[in-house]
Amino acid sequence: MGGDLVLKDGEAWVRLARPVAGKRWVRQGTGTDLVPAASLRLLLAAADAHRAGRARVRGVVTTHWAGRVRAAESARVREAGVAAQSVDVWLDARGRLVKRVESGRGKAGLVRVTTYWSGFGTDVEVPRVPGGGN
Repeated sequence: MGGDLVLKDGEAWVRLARPVAGKRWVRQGTGTDLVPAASLRLLLAAADAHRAGRARVRGVVTTHWAGRVRAAESARVREAGVAAQSVDVWLDARGRLVKRVESGRGKAGLVRVTTYWSGFGTDVEVPRVPGGGN
């Protein structure tokens, strides 16, 4: 779907590129799983975490790391209701997360989430989320 993500007061709000059921904003609950460090912690839980090579991501040279986290290795994976979750991350030369892909098959079927980070250190305007208070 694509859109903007705002982490505010422990909640993650996604502003969708196209409204769904008339709604432009969707609350995702806690935002702690969406911060870059959460992906790296999840990958560290993978018994088979490994360097998967180098790649260019949106013009940035990166190192690709990959692993498969089983429910027995991570409470986060168990809570998601999947037996195992694949985690791929791409880090730039300064060790900053540039791309993350997490996927797994649960009761609702296959779920695959791709997130990109860029513009490190850039001043940004934060959009207003429902409920105000920005």
